[in-house]
Amino acid sequence: MQLFEFLFPDVCPICLKPVIPKGGFLHEECKGKLKFVARPFCLKCGRAIEDEAEEYCSSCRKTKFVFDAGRCTFVYHSDIGKAIKWVKEEGTRELVDFFGKATVKRHESFLRSFRADAIVPVPLTKGKQRARGFNQAELFAESLSECLGIPVGRFLVKIKKTRDQKGLNRAERAQNLEGAFKACLPAEHMPGCVLLADDIYTTGSTVNACAAALKNAGVDKVYFLCIAAGTSDV
Repeated sequence: MQLFEFLFPDVCPICLKPVIPKGGFLHEECKGKLKFVARPFCLKCGRAIEDEAEEYCSSCRKTKFVFDAGRCTFVYHSDIGKAIKWVKEEGTRELVDFFGKATVKRHESFLRSFRADAIVPVPLTKGKQRARGFNQAELFAESLSECLGIPVGRFLVKIKKTRDQKGLNRAERAQNLEGAFKACLPAEHMPGCVLLADDIYTTGSTVNACAAALKNAGVDKVYFLCIAAGTSDV
C-alpha cells in the first residue's frame, strides 16, 4: 500500500469511511445503496416524475423557467444528501470528484445534445465563500471540467446577500434571489452556451436566477447539471 493512499484515502459517499486503494470511490457493499434519479424524469429539470405519459413535472408545467434544460444525478433524501453535507462541512474533495464522474457517466446522452462553451458554478457571496473556504458548486464544476474538457467560467457573481433558502416556500425562494446574480463579462465576450453546475436542485429558483442573469448578459443557451434533486413541494 502506498503511504499517500494510507494518509489520504478516498471516502465512500455512502458510509463516509475510507476506501483503499484510491480510485475506487465506493465500497462494493455500498454500491447497491446509491439512489439515482430514476426514469421517467422531467425533460426540463430532470427530476423524477410518476406518470410516464407526462414529459414535464408539475413544477415545470406551471413555471416559466428561463433555463433550457437540466439533469440531476442522485436523490438528495438518501445517503448522498449526507455526503453533500459532509462536503460542505469538511471540504472532502474526493467526494466531489466522484459526483462529477458519476454525473458525466449518467448523463452522456444529454451532454451530447449540446456543446457548452463554459461550465459556470453557481456562486456564493464573497463573505460566505471566505467563511467556508470554498464553493462546493465550484469544486463540482472543476470535476465536470476535467471529465468533459470544457473550461470553468467564473464570470457569474452573487452580488446580493440572501436569506437561507431552507424553510422558504417556492414564491419566497424566487423573491429572495431576485437580482442576486450578475454576469461580469461584457456581452461581446459572453459564451453562446453555458452549463451551470450546482449541488442541489429543489424548486429551481437558484438555477433559474443564474440562468436569467446569464441570458440578460448575452448568453443564448443555459443548461445545468446538479448532483442531487430534492423535493419540490415547498
